[in-house]
Amino acid sequence: MRRNRESPAETRPDIGALTEIYTRQFLELTPLRRHILSHLPLRSWECIVEPGCGTGLLAAELSELTSASFYTGIDTDERALALAVKRTSGTGEFRFVCADALEFVPAADAYVSSFFLATVGDPVAWLRKVRRVLPEGGHYAVFGEYDYGSIVEEPESGLADALRESFGADGFSACLGGEMNGVFEEAGFTVAASGSVQGPLQEPDHGFLGLQLGCTAAHPLDLPVNFRMSWSIVWGIYTRQAG
Repeated sequence: MRRNRESPAETRPDIGALTEIYTRQFLELTPLRRHILSHLPLRSWECIVEPGCGTGLLAAELSELTSASFYTGIDTDERALALAVKRTSGTGEFRFVCADALEFVPAADAYVSSFFLATVGDPVAWLRKVRRVLPEGGHYAVFGEYDYGSIVEEPESGLADALRESFGADGFSACLGGEMNGVFEEAGFTVAASGSVQGPLQEPDHGFLGLQLGCTAAHPLDLPVNFRMSWSIVWGIYTRQAG
């Protein structure tokens, strides 16, 4: 397959395309998210922080399921945050902060995130920061991280290697999902519940692949006919250890 990396790194993806990807992903993962939510003490949380909150899809859902008085969503994309504000309008003390979540680590009863940890260069060090602002027994719930080390391709095309290469070039961890429990334990958390779901072999999301691989009209994806792929999504619920 061909991969184009000629676009400047500072060029931001179109917010409309990102919103479409986020929404499709969120809807597809509804059954898994409900399973994770069933394991959480949602009514005991007063304050929730979500690093990498994007357009506020999870925030809006949590606003209907918890009795939390305060929620803070953090993201570096002010365009996404503007949509999040609209989505959660009227839900009380919900605020969205345009900041680097690796540096802005406010205190809370619980942290939640979706597809964020893979963007953290040193997740153990950052999770230790989070641990310090959580109460004993406080939670960190990961609603999903992709494990790109588990990619299955039919037929083989080289796409898996290209994806892993592109994430590495962007400073992301392509295989963090497969290592997540160990990462949290090293940072001082206990694994309360975790699991993974292998997605079905299906036609990939060309919008996502195009954005990640820097494809353009002049340099489109070049995949075999009837190409299918899948990878696993890993989730986990972690509690802050005493001490």
